[in-house]
Amino acid sequence: MAVILVVDDDREFSDVLVRMLRSLGHEALIAHDGSSAVQRYGSTRPDLVLMDVVMPETDGLGATKALRQRWPDARIIGMTGGGAFDVDLLLSVMGWLGAQRTLQKPFTVDELKEAIAAVLPGGEKPSAD
Repeated sequence: MAVILVVDDDREFSDVLVRMLRSLGHEALIAHDGSSAVQRYGSTRPDLVLMDVVMPETDGLGATKALRQRWPDARIIGMTGGGAFDVDLLLSVMGWLGAQRTLQKPFTVDELKEAIAAVLPGGEKPSAD
C-alpha cells in the first residue's frame, strides 16, 4: 500500500488519522507543521500527503505551494475543519494551489478511503513509467 505523510498540528487528530490509515493498510508518517512537512517530504518522498490547512507557523497553504514548486508531481489531499475561517474557501484555495482532493473535517474512514483511491488509484503507489 501507500506511504502517506500526515501533516496536522493537532496531535490527537494526527494519531486518529494514523490509525485510520493503518487500518486501510497504509504506512503513515507524521509532520506537525508545514515547514516540517516540506522537509519530511524531501527526505522520504511519500506517495501522498494529507495536509491540514490551518496550522501555526507555515500553514497548509504555504506548505502546499512549496511542495508544488519543488515537486510538481506531489500528490496532496487538503483537509480542514476551518477553525475561524470559511471551510469552503480554504478548501477551494487548496485546490487552486494543487491539492488533487480535499476533505472537510471531521470525515469518515470511507471518505478518506475514497479520497485516497481518487488520488492514488487502488490506494497503491503509482508506477514509474
